[in-house]
Amino acid sequence: MVMMLSLTTFIDRIIHQEAYIGRSKVKSAADTCRAINSSIKVVEHHHTLKPSNALEVVRKYDIVVDATDNLPTRYMISDCCVLLNKPLISGAALGLEGQLTVYHHNGSPCYRCLFPNPPPVAACQRCSDSGVLGVVPGVIGCLQALEAIKVASDVGEPLSGRMLLFDALSARIRIVKVRGSSPTCTICAENSVFTQEDFQKFDYETFTQSPMSDKTAPTLNLLPESARITCTE
Repeated sequence: MVMMLSLTTFIDRIIHQEAYIGRSKVKSAADTCRAINSSIKVVEHHHTLKPSNALEVVRKYDIVVDATDNLPTRYMISDCCVLLNKPLISGAALGLEGQLTVYHHNGSPCYRCLFPNPPPVAACQRCSDSGVLGVVPGVIGCLQALEAIKVASDVGEPLSGRMLLFDALSARIRIVKVRGSSPTCTICAENSVFTQEDFQKFDYETFTQSPMSDKTAPTLNLLPESARITCTE
């Protein structure tokens, strides 16, 4: 399924532009990257990432940056990175808050180490449902890019075993320590028997009781232009 860019999906992602509405999200993001730096190589994957193809896609790259906003995809990407021994830079944003950490790098835990069981469905929120101030994922995304550079160049101290918490409302950043790899983790523990074949058959939507993607884009009930006010007003 190709996800198309719409008004409801571009406002919280600084990589998209209003002029790109109607294009696929992949094409929109790729065009923005090329417009910033024409010398970079952008590889477009025009398909939904799922257990049947994730290993094939991820094994081509050295570092994975996860900017998804749903629980089953987060579990899937983390499991995939463990199986392929790839560091995972994971970021999340909702409302006026964001967080990021580096999983499966220099002894740091994987996502399942911290969250072996998914939370109740009622406790899980998505940007499409609860909203997010656009600058917040922008801040988290820039910090994820910084972590990717640090991991790739082996410079500085990546957020391995630590989690950065960002509160936009109070303009505060806190860094907290997270527990290490779990010896009982079903994925990354030394005695784990979870294989790549198991991964491809695993049903992440059933495991988390939530969908991997929004089936339909939400609609906005906008006021007519004559009823709107400006920032000055």
